[in-house]
Amino acid sequence: MLGRISTYTHNSENLSAMLALNQIRIAVAGSVIYLDEGWQTLVDQLVDIGKRNWVKFMSGKSVISLQQDHGFDRPISQQLWKIRLSDNTIHSYRDVIIATNPSNVYSLLKDNISIDLKFLD
Repeated sequence: MLGRISTYTHNSENLSAMLALNQIRIAVAGSVIYLDEGWQTLVDQLVDIGKRNWVKFMSGKSVISLQQDHGFDRPISQQLWKIRLSDNTIHSYRDVIIATNPSNVYSLLKDNISIDLKFLD
């Protein structure tokens, strides 16, 4: 139970023991923040805010590549990200939020020369 509460996961059978023990250590030290009605309320509120601000949500597809389109005829503030999905569709957006683990972020961004990925080392 302590592992489930301190790791915020419902998929504990795929969680590394080292990560679980580290999270339990942090929880026991009193460094854990809990939200009334659970962390899902935070996610639900973010989704709601996104929908009100015309954020496009996609599910059931994997991102297979994420490339910065430098478009030399556009100012830096208007450069786009080209996102290729597992169904081979390509979408272009100025801003992208990547919600995955650091390993996946690195694999998606490693070929973008203008991005400093030192924080993932």
